[in-house]
Amino acid sequence: MAVAQGRESTARQYQAWLGLYQSGRTGTAVDDLLASDQGATTALVEGYVKRGAIGIGRDPALDATFYRAAAMLHAEAAFRCWAEGLDKRASTHFGLARGLVDASESVDAASGPFRRRWYLATALLLTRRLSPEQALVHVVEAVKRVPDDVAILTAAGWFSERLADLPAPRGWDLRRAQTIRRRYQDEALRHLAAALAVDARAAEAALRLARVDSEMGRAEEAAARLAALLERDDLDRATAYVGRLVLGRLRERQGNAREAERLYREAMRLDPVAQSARVALGQLLHAADDSVQAAEVVEPMLTAGAGRERNDPWADYRLAYPLVGELMFEELRDEVRR
Repeated sequence: MAVAQGRESTARQYQAWLGLYQSGRTGTAVDDLLASDQGATTALVEGYVKRGAIGIGRDPALDATFYRAAAMLHAEAAFRCWAEGLDKRASTHFGLARGLVDASESVDAASGPFRRRWYLATALLLTRRLSPEQALVHVVEAVKRVPDDVAILTAAGWFSERLADLPAPRGWDLRRAQTIRRRYQDEALRHLAAALAVDARAAEAALRLARVDSEMGRAEEAAARLAALLERDDLDRATAYVGRLVLGRLRERQGNAREAERLYREAMRLDPVAQSARVALGQLLHAADDSVQAAEVVEPMLTAGAGRERNDPWADYRLAYPLVGELMFEELRDEVRR
C-alpha cells in the first residue's frame, strides 16, 4: 500500500512539473525535477516509456503530447546537469528523454516529424555543450535511431567533417594526427553518402561529400560531383557560392589558376558582400604578381561595416549548425507549451 501511495504521489508531482514546463516556467520545472527523489522519478518515467512503447495499459492521459513535453523536460534537465558537470545524472535524464520521444511516435505516428527534429536539435546542441568525443556519441546515436533522415545524416557529416578539420592537440605526432583525421573523414563520407542514398538530390550532402573527397585527395571524384551540383538551377545562393569556392580551391591546388579565378568571380557575383571568395581571388591574383587587380578585389572589404550585417556563406557552412540546433529546440519548446 505504501509503495503504491508513493508511486501515486510521485506521479502527481511529475504531472505538476510537466505542467510548469508547458506553461513556460522552464527553470522552475527543471529545478523541481532535479530536486526530486531521482530513483523514484526514474522508475516512474521508465514505466511511462514502457507503457507508451508497447501500448499495454495505456492511460488516456499519456498521449503523444505528454510524451513530447516530457522528452523536452528531461532534455532540459540533462543540459542543466551537463553544464554543472553532473555527467552521470545528465546521461540518465537524456536516456529518459530519448525513451520518451521514441514512445511519442509509438503512441501516435503523427509525432514522427517532432521526434526527428528533436533528435536533430539535441544532437546539434550537444556539439556545443560537450567535448567533441562526447558529442559525437550523441550524433551517431541520433543517426542510429533515425537512420533515414537526410537532415540528421547531413548534420552528422558536418560534425565529422568539422572534427577532421580541427587542429591536432599539442603533443600528437603527425602519424597519429593523420590517422584520427582520416577516421573522421571516413565517418563524414559514410554519413553523407547515406544521406544521398536517401535523397540523391540532397544538395548540401553532395557539397559536403565533394569537399571531404577533395580534402582526402580524391580530386577527380570531388570535381565531378561539384561540377554536376553547380549545373543545377535549383540551388540556394549559399550552396552555389560555397560550391564554387570549394571547386575553385580544388582547381587552384591542381594548378588551374584560370579556372579557379573564374569560379571565384562567379561566387563574388552571387554574393558581392561576402568576403571568402574575395580573399581567395585576391590571394590568387597576388600570387600571380597582379597586385593591382588583387587590391581592386580586396578593397571593398576594407570599407567600414562592409558585410557585417550578415554572415559569409562559408562561415555558415562551417559554423551555423549549432545555432540551427538552438533555434530548432526553441521551436520544439514552443510546440509543447500550452
